[in-house]
Amino acid sequence: MPILEKSRTLHEVLLRFGVDGKLAGAHAQYLDAITEDGAVISATPGPAIPLALVDAADKPTLAAALGEATAALIAAKEAAEAEAAALRADNAAKDANMQALLAEVEAMRAAAQG
Repeated sequence: MPILEKSRTLHEVLLRFGVDGKLAGAHAQYLDAITEDGAVISATPGPAIPLALVDAADKPTLAAALGEATAALIAAKEAAEAEAAALRADNAAKDANMQALLAEVEAMRAAAQG
């Protein structure tokens, strides 16, 4: 039986600035997704949610949304670094294997000439 899962992740944060260049407002939008056995079958952006620029009890804050975005970016960076390290290790192993094969070919050539 397929496993369906729902998730909600931060999709975007929009910052608005006034004519004076000062921060005037912000909103966040979340992505509601449904996966079946790990494959995304639906992903729908939710409504834009206004963010308070200062601490507010009645709505989410810009600081909280940026904190969530920063955490997601750090997690993505760490995953990319781990993948890069694994690929470098795989390349090193393949390079060592290639060097061994080249040495073997050279030994065969030397034996054939000798």
